[in-house]
Amino acid sequence: MQTYYGSDGQALVRAQQNPWLIGRKEDISFFFLPVIVAVAVYYLAQTQLVANSMFLTMIAAYGFGLGPLHQGATWFTYFDKDNLAYYKGNQINRFRFFILPPVLILTGIVATIACPQFLFGALTVCHVDHLVQQSVRLSRLYRKEDKFATTNFELEGISQYSIAFAFTLVGFYRFDFLGFASMPGALFLTIAICVIAMLSALAYLGGIYRQHMDGLPLNLPALLFWILSVLAWVPGALVSNYFVAFLIPLTIHWFQFLGMNAILVERKAACTTCSATDSRRSLFRPAGILFGVCFIYLSMFVFIDFLCHSPVSVYLRGICLGVLAGLSMCHYMLDTFIWRFQDEYQQQHILPYIIKSD
Repeated sequence: MQTYYGSDGQALVRAQQNPWLIGRKEDISFFFLPVIVAVAVYYLAQTQLVANSMFLTMIAAYGFGLGPLHQGATWFTYFDKDNLAYYKGNQINRFRFFILPPVLILTGIVATIACPQFLFGALTVCHVDHLVQQSVRLSRLYRKEDKFATTNFELEGISQYSIAFAFTLVGFYRFDFLGFASMPGALFLTIAICVIAMLSALAYLGGIYRQHMDGLPLNLPALLFWILSVLAWVPGALVSNYFVAFLIPLTIHWFQFLGMNAILVERKAACTTCSATDSRRSLFRPAGILFGVCFIYLSMFVFIDFLCHSPVSVYLRGICLGVLAGLSMCHYMLDTFIWRFQDEYQQQHILPYIIKSD
C-alpha cells in the first residue's frame, strides 16, 4: 500500500489496484469505444462526400484530433493553483513552463520563414512521438507486476515506439513524404525499424505469455489497450495520404487526453469540496471550465489558420503559420513534463485522482 497526498494536504491511500486504470466505465468510454469512432472517421474521411465538403472535412480534422481542441487542456493546467505553484517552484520549472513556450513560438515563426520543410518534418516526428508517448504512459500505468502477468518495463515503450515508427516510415516511403524515399538509406532504415518492431512485439507478448504460464492471470484491459495502441498505426502502411494516415491514432489520442483531463479535474474538485452534496453539485463546473478553455483555444487557432489562407502578405502568412507551429511545439513539450508520472509532484497530485483503487 502506498500513500499519496492531495492538494488539500490530506493523505490519499491507494490500495492494490484492480485491472482497470481509471475505472471500468471510464476506461471503456475513453480508451476502447473511441476506437470505433476513430475507424468510422478514418473511413468517412476517404469518401467523396467528406472529401468534397469543406464543412465535413473541418469536422473530421478539427473535431477529432487533427485540430487543436485538445491542446487547450494543456494550458488549462495553469489555472490550477497547485500546478501554478509547482511551475513557479524552481528555476528549471520556471524555464520549462514560462520561458520556453514563447521561445518555441518565436522559433516556429523563424523556422516557417527560413526552412519550412525542415520544420514540417521535425513537427511530424515530434507529433508521432507525442501520440506514442501518451499511449506508453497509460500502458505503463496499467502494470500491476505483483498481481498480473506483465513483461519487461522497457519493452512497454520499445514495442509501441518501434511499431508506430515502422508503420509511419512505411507510409512515408510509399508516398515519398517530404522526399523521404529519395534519401540515402531510407529503405534500409525502414526495413530495420520494421524488424525491430516485429522482434519487440514478439518479446513483449512472449514475456506476458511466460508469466501467464507460470500462473499469473492476464490483465485483459491492459493487453487490449496495448493491442489497440499498436494497431492504430497500421493505416500508415495502407493509405497514400498524410492526413488520413494519422486519423485513427489522433482520434484515439483526442479521447484519451480530454477524457483523462476531465476525470482529473472532476475528481480533484470532488476531493477538495467540503461536503459530498457540494461535491456532486460542483462536478460540472471544473469540467465545463476545462472544455470552455479548450473551445476558446480552438477558436483562436482556427482564426489564425483562417488568416493563413486569406489574401494577406507573405510575411503575415508566415508569422501566422509560425505561431500555429510554435503552439503545437508548446503542446508537445509541456505535456512531456505535465504528465511525467515518475516525478514526485505528479505522483502526489495527479496519479491519486486517475488510478482506480479496489
